[in-house]
Amino acid sequence: MKGAAALPRVAGVLICLGVVLAGTGLVCSQFETPAATRPAVNAPTTEARTAIARAGWPIVLSDQFDAQTNDWETGETDDRFTTGSLKITGGKYRFDLKANDGFIWWSRSLDNTSTTDFYAAVDAQQITGPTSADHGLVFRWQRGNYYYFEINESGQFALSLYYFEKWETLVSWTSASAIRPGEVNRLAVGAEGSHFTFYVNGESVGEADDSRLPGGTVGVAVELSQAGDQAVFQFDNFEWRAPSEAVSILTPTPKP
Repeated sequence: MKGAAALPRVAGVLICLGVVLAGTGLVCSQFETPAATRPAVNAPTTEARTAIARAGWPIVLSDQFDAQTNDWETGETDDRFTTGSLKITGGKYRFDLKANDGFIWWSRSLDNTSTTDFYAAVDAQQITGPTSADHGLVFRWQRGNYYYFEINESGQFALSLYYFEKWETLVSWTSASAIRPGEVNRLAVGAEGSHFTFYVNGESVGEADDSRLPGGTVGVAVELSQAGDQAVFQFDNFEWRAPSEAVSILTPTPKP
């Protein structure tokens, strides 16, 4: 599924909902400028143990992007928000996009699968583009609402919530020494109940609590904040795990 939400980092809020297609959704919005960076947070040993335990949960979805075997969005795009393409090529899931307006573009597989507690991870890299761009994981996506764990090329991470057509910052842009700008970064989110833990390259970089979205799907996302921005992003080795009791298969609502 696809999705995009513009987050130009300027004062004020402007939300513009676009179409939501099978597996995809498009939203534009204005958002606040990243605050001054905070000190990096070191990973406690207990969190490392927790991450190992979560990584042992049963697999919901594992994808090395060697072929288009799952329902990720691919194809060409040319609309009011973006021009470019999404492709699974060379063992990577590649986003090559130019912004016609600021946006976040998300893509999900297994649209009918929902998890409460889960662990999700992906190898992510910004190949080209401005430092204002970001990319990461969306999680607990349900009915157009979702959390977005994002990193940028300035070595920062943040957590945002898109909830009933409004953006909220749950973790402001924060420096983390674990982030390697220009390189592949292994991003991961662990969720148990309303508590989330965020990892970059095996290090815990932050935590947050929020109970508004108790479950949903998981995917990847990229952001370009200004019209004219252009960037290439790649994802690989996507992993989504959850305890069996935390997994549910959603039944589509019958059409009248």
